[in-house]
Amino acid sequence: YRTSIGGLPADAYVKSARYGDDDVLEDGLNPSKGRGATLEIVVSNRAGRIEGTVTGPDGKPFAGATIAAYAEKPPKTARGSSTAASDQYGHFALRGLRPGAYRVLAWEDVDEAEIDEPDFKKANQNNGASVSVTEGAVQALDLKLIPDTEPGSDPGSR
Repeated sequence: YRTSIGGLPADAYVKSARYGDDDVLEDGLNPSKGRGATLEIVVSNRAGRIEGTVTGPDGKPFAGATIAAYAEKPPKTARGSSTAASDQYGHFALRGLRPGAYRVLAWEDVDEAEIDEPDFKKANQNNGASVSVTEGAVQALDLKLIPDTEPGSDPGSR
């Protein structure tokens, strides 16, 4: 089983989850493995945050971009990315991030369902910027927009 905790504050994240000796974030939850074991979940309110501005090809702030932060080593049972949109001033904030290394990208137009697809991630691995997130810290990052591709072209080539 995969575990999911909803309703956490914006600056909180699941720091650890254990079922007996098992790391639930890495291995999932297998209730038959630990009869009588306790599920222990630790939540921290000191998640990392990445904030910045997206600029378009003209060098001006870009509103409405989709920003994704890919954890370089996400837990196996968690979604691999965190997303946000830039506001009317091109500003964005990615909150609730687990400490670790991230690749952050900003697209003019992208189907959010694609963002966690392995082929799409691989096609975009050299785009964006790398940043290291630490617990409770805010990292500043300015991003260049990845422009929309021509109609009918392969979205993985963005």
